[in-house]
Amino acid sequence: SALSSCVAAGEAVLPRLVKLSSLLGPKFVDVWRSGGELPVELELPPTHRMHHSIFACPVSKEPTTPGNPPMLLPCGHVLALGSLTKLARGSRTVRFKCPYCPAEATTAMAKVLHL
Repeated sequence: SALSSCVAAGEAVLPRLVKLSSLLGPKFVDVWRSGGELPVELELPPTHRMHHSIFACPVSKEPTTPGNPPMLLPCGHVLALGSLTKLARGSRTVRFKCPYCPAEATTAMAKVLHL
């Protein structure tokens, strides 16, 4: 499953994160909490490189961009903003049915996902 893959990848880099934390001390915590990038690249082992951080909208089949971000619907499904806008006919308040379940939502109810 995706969850077990994430846990296994985290487990693979955890020893390097612990070492980095011990070398950088409080500075590491500040970088981590600020949401910035780590000062080093943490390469995953080849067995964990099957996933990537690019999200492709399941409706439009296009990768999301900063101008067309992934949006989380209240039902838990994720679509690109462009697809949501088309489903809602350009309105933030028009209700539309999720393409993957019977739940209804509006564009205003969706939340931007930051990958």
